[in-house]
Amino acid sequence: MHHFSWRIASNGYLPTDEDLLKSRIRTSGISSLQFKINNQIKTELVDVGGQKCERSKWQKCFQGVDYLIFVVSLSDFDQFMFEDDTMKRTQDSITLFQNTANSPVFAQKPIFLVLNKTDVFEKKLKEFPDQFKETYPDFDGDTSNVEACIEHVKSRFLRELSPDRNTTTAWVETVKTCAMDQQSVRNLFQNIAKKIVSARK
Repeated sequence: MHHFSWRIASNGYLPTDEDLLKSRIRTSGISSLQFKINNQIKTELVDVGGQKCERSKWQKCFQGVDYLIFVVSLSDFDQFMFEDDTMKRTQDSITLFQNTANSPVFAQKPIFLVLNKTDVFEKKLKEFPDQFKETYPDFDGDTSNVEACIEHVKSRFLRELSPDRNTTTAWVETVKTCAMDQQSVRNLFQNIAKKIVSARK
């Protein structure tokens, strides 16, 4: 950290890709990015602010959307909402996934369920295993088994999907990632791109 502080304070400092990746700002409003997959599939990624006060703006972005990327913070199991300190962030995320995935707009659209912050999740599991069990009371496994815990979180979210969902066309692809790791983020977007390409064939 000391080396980083010295580096950014030096004359002529230019941020690296890693610096940009690790910068943090609370998402607000709606932003979008246009790019091509395989230099031919025109794609627009729309990022919406996740805070409750931002959600009223979402509806106007949903028309014409082909895929939903829903990002879950694995490490939130011991934290409460920014806007409501009586509600666990995990519970809000589960409810939000249920309402969004089963809404008329996305009920028959493919979903990428991104399980983020795997690195922080592993550390917190060691420090706060009882908090994990409190947040996921139906977990009866060993909290020292990180993969089993992640699988439980995955199944807990997937349980919220409507039984009427056509999983052939409205499939759900789950991807684990660590947004602080450049290679992990690269792998995430490559996985998404490959799935989109294969789905269009």
